[in-house]
Amino acid sequence: MKDINILFVGGMFPKEMEEEIISKSRNNVQLAANNFQWDLINGFDEVLSSPVTIMNKMFIGSYPKNYKDWVIKETEFSHVTNAVDTNLGFVNITILKQLLHPFREKKIIRRWLQTHPANNAVFIYSLDIRFVRISRYIKQISPKTPIVISVMDLPEHIMKSKERNIAVRIWKKYITNKVYRGLKLIDGCMIVAENQIKRISKKDSDCVLVEALTNPKSRKYEPIREKDRKRVVYAGTLARQYNILNLVHAFMQLSNVDIELDICGDGDTKEEIIKASKNDPRINYLGVLGKDEVVSLMKEAWVLVNPRKKGQDFTGFSFPSKTIDYLLSGRPVICQKLEAIPNEYDEHLIYFENSVDDADLSRKLNEVLNYDLDKANSVGRKNYLFAANEKCSKKQIDKILQLIERKRKELE
Repeated sequence: MKDINILFVGGMFPKEMEEEIISKSRNNVQLAANNFQWDLINGFDEVLSSPVTIMNKMFIGSYPKNYKDWVIKETEFSHVTNAVDTNLGFVNITILKQLLHPFREKKIIRRWLQTHPANNAVFIYSLDIRFVRISRYIKQISPKTPIVISVMDLPEHIMKSKERNIAVRIWKKYITNKVYRGLKLIDGCMIVAENQIKRISKKDSDCVLVEALTNPKSRKYEPIREKDRKRVVYAGTLARQYNILNLVHAFMQLSNVDIELDICGDGDTKEEIIKASKNDPRINYLGVLGKDEVVSLMKEAWVLVNPRKKGQDFTGFSFPSKTIDYLLSGRPVICQKLEAIPNEYDEHLIYFENSVDDADLSRKLNEVLNYDLDKANSVGRKNYLFAANEKCSKKQIDKILQLIERKRKELE
């Protein structure tokens, strides 16, 4: 099983281009998706005899509103020694980027299948419309090649903030119908929430649950150091539907002068957060940070918070990737018990309940900020060990490879 050759079809940022991509992006940089893909890629490389081959179409905003370039040029790169990877070129204009295929996409797929005619598999990141085209082409050339896709979010839950636009609603309906019809081309699914099985109409044996994975070698546990000011940290998308403003309001209810709230990321609440930071000097908006900068920021935290609330139509069908990243940081973590969070997380997460005035979140913040240093470090170390041992990439990637092996045998 370790000798299998995998083509990873993704939308991550090549390491050497990450700073450039962030600087050229104007809204909603897909850092969570980027980080999760790299965790998958690094996990595959750790387990397999040879590195995956990446065929990549970057998940970036469209020109001119959300990205500076209207054409993305194709580049070759090597994410590790002996890897042969391609960053596809494409027209980066709204709608056109969906309708026009990336340059040389089919040629690269065909070349890879010819180079790896047997003992191969394709892993596609994200259930978006492009997988239908790619999967159909692969099955035409090599029908016995297993195709596994990661179901991170369901198509009906994308672009939630833009649904008032009738054109967006029409486009979403078209995408959703095409995606669900196209799932017949897929042999297996990596799901992040059990409820997803009901929506994607797959058998349990076609799916494997991998809600998160970690690379503990890349991040050692570091205890909280005694400091004058205790820091609350949120790192992620600043979307209104994720209730980031609830965190801001809950924090502002606290009277402590020796605390700070650090927020990094981008989204439709950014201007309101900046305004709040001017009214309350304890709030710091830090902009969009790269992964290494975010890791450093979380090491400075006393507590990490995800204010996303349960009961929304998407919370039962997606697992917030920041949850495992927070736990791996070795800090106390406050969040709600979202519907897609498995019960094994209950002894590691500090849950708050819904309240109209954010009073419960404010109480939980106050409670954790009043931990003594020993208790805060005890909670944080327990979180780190859970994330590092139970959700490590080797264990999680083995689940995916076992699914691939089952599907390979079925296709023979």
